[in-house]
Amino acid sequence: MKVRILSLDFEGTLVRIEDMDWFWREHIPFLYSRKTGKSLSESKDIIYRDYEEVGSQRPEWYTPEYWFRKYDITEEYTHSVKMLCDKIVPMEDITELEVPESIEVIICSNTWEDIIRMSLDKIKLNAKVTRIFTPQSFGLTKKDKDFYKKIGMILGLEDCSCILHVGDNLEYDYLAPLSAGWRALLIERRKEKVLANSIKDIKQGNFDSVMKVDSLKEVSTYLKFQHLEL
Repeated sequence: MKVRILSLDFEGTLVRIEDMDWFWREHIPFLYSRKTGKSLSESKDIIYRDYEEVGSQRPEWYTPEYWFRKYDITEEYTHSVKMLCDKIVPMEDITELEVPESIEVIICSNTWEDIIRMSLDKIKLNAKVTRIFTPQSFGLTKKDKDFYKKIGMILGLEDCSCILHVGDNLEYDYLAPLSAGWRALLIERRKEKVLANSIKDIKQGNFDSVMKVDSLKEVSTYLKFQHLEL
């Protein structure tokens, strides 16, 4: 079955988000300090403790809206997300990603949806991306098998082998989508790495054997060759 839907991870695949730690560990405490009049040091102690108490096993831990509501700083949310968007750096090869018009493009990422939406113009994908999915929207904390299964159901697909997911995390961008019946490519941009499954496999038509690519350009090549009539 040919690829009908291209699913892309966001951070690490399409962009780098610089200073993400700054957002959580400096910016939110600063806003809380300014709101409450507490010292920055005391604000950090309170917020870091709250982060630990909520814990990474709960979806709200990953959701900035939850924390902005919790600390009554929602009026700062949109501006804060825009500030973080300014720190987004598109991957150097993003301009080499060419997707046939017949293929729908979606984003499946653990990055929260608002920052993805605000960044699409910057990375020149706004016209191509039709849907954005995050684990938090399903009450999940990670991109596991259930996450990909739920997306397939929402898209109304009985056979999900028409979806190709591309990402940079072995567990969540490769093994998990495969376990849900998707296709997957793991992107590794280390220039010195010799790929176990190279572009040669694509030209020979051995699509299922291709596991890794080293650029978004190679993703384009994969899409191009798998759409040829064999």
